[in-house]
Amino acid sequence: MADTPNYEVTTTEDSTGPKISFGIATNRTEFFEIGSYNNANNIDTKDRPLGLLNIPKASTAPDIEDLEILVRDKNTGYVYTATLNLNVTLS
Repeated sequence: MADTPNYEVTTTEDSTGPKISFGIATNRTEFFEIGSYNNANNIDTKDRPLGLLNIPKASTAPDIEDLEILVRDKNTGYVYTATLNLNVTLS
């Protein structure tokens, strides 16, 4: 039977701000991190997929004119809200 990894949660606070890190104790460089550091609110998945679970179905959403979308700046990684425009082609 395979060994069960030792999971760890750590909190740190340094000159850039506080963060909480989650992961396998032997692989700290790949810890998932969330915090308020480097002058921004951050979620760092270390290049692993980020899953959002149990999202309500679109049929339960408000009218389309009340919706916004999230857009990500590929240069900074920052996420912003934008007005949904159905005339835009996404690539």
